[in-house]
Amino acid sequence: MASFKREPLQLPNKPVKMLPWGVAGAFFLVPWFFMDFSQAEQIEINVLGNVGWACLIIALSAIL
Repeated sequence: MASFKREPLQLPNKPVKMLPWGVAGAFFLVPWFFMDFSQAEQIEINVLGNVGWACLIIALSAIL
């Protein structure tokens, strides 16, 4: 039976390995600078009210 000698696995160096994570992080970080949080609380209250009405409509349609 023939024995095969394996070469050690060559891993890429750290900067090349971390480059995709850095690029992906830039896509998540940059939009935060352009977000408008001035009326965030009022918008959240409106959304919660709309969800409540939507749930009520679904419940009533299931009964009728």
